Amino acid sequence: LEALPEPVDLVTVDVAFISLRRVLPSARRLLRPGAAIVALFKPQFEAAKREVGKGGVIRDPLMHATLIGRFAAWCVENGLRIRGLTASPLLGPAGNREFFFHLRPALSGVEGEASP
Repeated sequence: LEALPEPVDLVTVDVAFISLRRVLPSARRLLRPGAAIVALFKPQFEAAKREVGKGGVIRDPLMHATLIGRFAAWCVENGLRIRGLTASPLLGPAGNREFFFHLRPALSGVEGEASP
């Protein structure tokens, strides 16, 4: 990825068997100012093993909300602004509900930055 000739306007992320927390820092480094990330959030890969149901499926909407909240907090702590969140209209292969996050890097040190 570091071999890209120039920063990009958009990075899309759809990974499995790894947390978005592990890949988003690298994705962020690829962005030009004002660019965005669209990441597919898969709850089963963001949860602790004890939180994942039988067959690797998380069906509980409250657990979805908990995991989304944790991830959202991580994003903010790591300089990513959440511009949008929506449930995918498609379920994952095993029936998992997945979500799209629209993220933008936060402008350093700017309170209440304007929305592009």
